[in-house]
Amino acid sequence: MADIWNCLYEDAAPDHRRIEVANEDLESWYRQARELLEAAALAEKPFLDALSAASIELGLHSLSFTYEYLRILLARSSSRMRTQRIDSSKQMLRLLEYMISDFEELYIGIVWQLLCGPFTPFLELFREIVSNGKGGSEESQDALAAMEQLPVYLRKMSSRNSLAAKLERIAVVFVQHAKSVMHPQGACASEAQPGSSIPTAGLPDPWPSTTNMLHWDAFFNHAMMPPIPGQPQIGTHDAQPVDLETWTSDFFEDAIFDWIGCDGQV
Repeated sequence: MADIWNCLYEDAAPDHRRIEVANEDLESWYRQARELLEAAALAEKPFLDALSAASIELGLHSLSFTYEYLRILLARSSSRMRTQRIDSSKQMLRLLEYMISDFEELYIGIVWQLLCGPFTPFLELFREIVSNGKGGSEESQDALAAMEQLPVYLRKMSSRNSLAAKLERIAVVFVQHAKSVMHPQGACASEAQPGSSIPTAGLPDPWPSTTNMLHWDAFFNHAMMPPIPGQPQIGTHDAQPVDLETWTSDFFEDAIFDWIGCDGQV
């Protein structure tokens, strides 16, 4: 991880060749580590109780989870690695269902990393859907299905951490916005249908249109602290209606994707 951080942040501009070498080293290390740990798990599990065996499984999933995260960071820094960025984003979000244990005694890593880290692949896929424009292509549908894993995961995590419930509301809005981009005519109707996997009842009313939010900070703050009736909305008073393309550009300029490699902006 230290080598990757140096590769990404030591140079003023991305060094594509250095990034590719770091990516190859990461893949080689992961293959060896996974092979060794799976062999150890196979040998040890017969002698362990259920809790210890579950802990080993969680550890293996955590290894894959972090590996995919690092692959995203590297791929995001090189224009030549778009396919890897998208594939790892999908895979990391699909791993979320294995990152919650039924045993509270298990060590599951740093809480804020588990809650905020998944937003890195989540927002990468959101970027792809918005950039591709209208239409439900197979690639976009696959990306949306992966995005929908995050609200479900955060809802399960909310019983353990109050921040998860707040982040779930943010994830829900982005999923809904992605759907509206893919199917602008049918988005509202589909959201209203019963049996939807993502609830909307917990959203503040009225919830601002994302196309009216000029900055990620304002949007995030609104989701974290819904407006109080009768009180002015701080942070959005200068917002003017803008089209989707303008809002998206402003969003990605303001967004901080690297939740773990935090710097002075976080």
